[in-house]
Amino acid sequence: IVRVHVFFFFIILIYFIFSSFFIIYIYIYIYIFIFSGVHRQALFITVGWFIGYHLTKYENYKYATLDRDMSEYIRLHPEEFPEKGNSTWKSSRISVLRFPLY
Repeated sequence: IVRVHVFFFFIILIYFIFSSFFIIYIYIYIYIFIFSGVHRQALFITVGWFIGYHLTKYENYKYATLDRDMSEYIRLHPEEFPEKGNSTWKSSRISVLRFPLY
């Protein structure tokens, strides 16, 4: 019984493929897909991802280079960057009161 059902399924599938309804259906589907702009949206998504990926890579490279150069400069010139003393709550509170936010 299963073989009969599979056989009839293939017969109906072949009839459907070679019928004019199927050709019209495929033509309408392709027409709607192409002229609805879906392919352009997929293209823009891909191009946007590609550009964003490489811009992010370039940005990370530039900031890593800048951090490396700054760290090297600080290591070579410690006299220009003295150690910061301990800050207390009172000194930070005075600086806040000196510049109030209205």
